[in-house]
Amino acid sequence: MIQRVQTLFLFLETILLVTFPFIPILEIINDSDIYILKAIGLKHTTIAGDLINCEIYPHIFIAIFSFATSVLVFFNIFLYENRKLQMKICKVVNLLIFLIFLLFFSKRV
Repeated sequence: MIQRVQTLFLFLETILLVTFPFIPILEIINDSDIYILKAIGLKHTTIAGDLINCEIYPHIFIAIFSFATSVLVFFNIFLYENRKLQMKICKVVNLLIFLIFLLFFSKRV
């Protein structure tokens, strides 16, 4: 039954996990600089558009971890015949998502 409600939530979760690393979380604009914080790093540009500092690669493992979790969630959609296994995998996925956010916030402190 792919029409079940939890399947829709799992599909939505897959989409959110894939887009999470690329969505701006914080954007600071002052007189001459623009700072954009994403899960994969911090981008620092001037108002004129010159790239000053772009720190993307130190945080790329958060994006890789997020994509790997989204693949697990997507394959979990097709386990609708074994509901108990699907629920166990959902618990593991919830733990992985919690770890992704811990990794994200630990890099900012």
